Amino acid sequence: MAKEELWTGDRGTEQAALFGRWSDKDELFHPEANIPGDTLTETWAYLWYIPEERIYSQIHIWVHPNLNVVTAGIGVARGHKNSMLSAELLDVPAYASAANLGDGSDMTFANGLRVQIIEPFKKMRITYDDPARGNALDLTITDFSPPVMRGSENHFDQATYNEGRVTLRGKTYKIASHGIRDRSWGQLRTEALVAGPPFTWMTGIFADQKLSWNLAAFDDPDRDPDWTGVFEVDRNETVHDGWLCIGEELSRLTNASKITRRDPVTLRPLSHEIRFTDKWGRDYHISGKTTATLPWTGWPNMFAWLCLTEWSMDGKVVGWGDTQEVQWGDYTHALRGDQDLGRPGNWR
Repeated sequence: MAKEELWTGDRGTEQAALFGRWSDKDELFHPEANIPGDTLTETWAYLWYIPEERIYSQIHIWVHPNLNVVTAGIGVARGHKNSMLSAELLDVPAYASAANLGDGSDMTFANGLRVQIIEPFKKMRITYDDPARGNALDLTITDFSPPVMRGSENHFDQATYNEGRVTLRGKTYKIASHGIRDRSWGQLRTEALVAGPPFTWMTGIFADQKLSWNLAAFDDPDRDPDWTGVFEVDRNETVHDGWLCIGEELSRLTNASKITRRDPVTLRPLSHEIRFTDKWGRDYHISGKTTATLPWTGWPNMFAWLCLTEWSMDGKVVGWGDTQEVQWGDYTHALRGDQDLGRPGNWR
């Protein structure tokens, strides 16, 4: 694999094993993070689902402060989609002014999406309405876990509980399930090509056990991934971030390893096998299968599969969460199976 470094996680730093401090101001814009460069970013992401209806959604806000530009939108898909535009609800204006977003506590965007912080880390509300297409959302988000701040103190994740209603093409569904949200700031996030395999960000919530977790990693090269022989990844560099939360207690992960199996034609993630150990010495074996898919092209040099995922722990406990897998052009060119001249099998 080429040596481009992803901006996901604190891997390779002393901060990687730590959890950072957080305060109410971390819900707001971070003007003090005034790093020079066009790619400086600040993001909000809210992920929610209705598992019994195979409905998955991402609400994503992506600000480039030095360019004064925001890309903010919502996507909601029912079942598996192979195209972003096939989603029941998709409204993501790519370029709009960020001049009137205030301090980030109450933001309204060009498509009418509104995101409010009612009580920091405790309660948020998101609304959207598109009567012409019979689409609407009224969502209240509350905390399931405390915020999980990275040691670098420029990113946190938080498991959530989501309640409300969504209307898709005229049919209304009740929302009453868990999810996750995250925030990032103070990073230069390049859109450069990455000559490497897919990178997968996975989350899960086992509500009855008051347990949530996250793992951001490449496939373990020792577990025969589909890109074997195409790319090289050092096994010691596969994991970029990971945590476990039980109640209020946080743990970093050790001995983490994952393998994702993908559709050979589209390369959509189908299933995962994950294992890791927590700080108390307990081993976890988690299996996942995707049940809904919202394809997402955050920028033209990448493609992401955003998936509702059903998780089982030790073969019995069932939970729900996310698969968000980024794939770049070299991998897709080499291995995607729906190219009429065949898959090249290499990226050069």
